[in-house]
Amino acid sequence: MAAITPLTSGIGSLAQVAAKKAAEPTAADGFSDIISKTLADVSAAEATADKIAVGIASGESENIQDLLIATSKATLGVQILTEVRNRAVEAYQEIMRMQV
Repeated sequence: MAAITPLTSGIGSLAQVAAKKAAEPTAADGFSDIISKTLADVSAAEATADKIAVGIASGESENIQDLLIATSKATLGVQILTEVRNRAVEAYQEIMRMQV
């Protein structure tokens, strides 16, 4: 009997890539470089989801699962970037409230 692989294994890969990039910055990479690279990755994930959606709409493909996975990856990437931005703004506001 063939093993069934869960769909969530593909969804978490974008989060793992973002966490790996954030955890292993090189000496030349700063915070803005890491965010820029992650933003480019999220943009690519959105473009992939759009391409798959167009393929399904035009009848070139019938694989709805690929579309669901691609849109989930893109959505998760946007949510991660939004949360990182929110945390950065909160940290900045906290620093600005400090009295020196």
